[in-house]
Amino acid sequence: MKVLLFAGLKDSMERESIDVDVLNQSVGQIKQFLIEQYPSSTGLIERSHVAVDQNYVGNDFRFEMEPKEIAIILPVSGG
Repeated sequence: MKVLLFAGLKDSMERESIDVDVLNQSVGQIKQFLIEQYPSSTGLIERSHVAVDQNYVGNDFRFEMEPKEIAIILPVSGG
């Protein structure tokens, strides 16, 4: 499954997306996998939110079937 990356995470990992096997995995497990693959992006990954089919989900969310879209998004602050 293609996982979309945005903002500083996209820049840090030098890619717009990454392929990850998500079935029967939790969001927390996927984040841990990304940390292991991209240790220099650990802080960004840990602070990121995950949206599944345009709905935010928590780290305990488990993928029982493959969604249409997964995005990892850094928190946004405005002024």
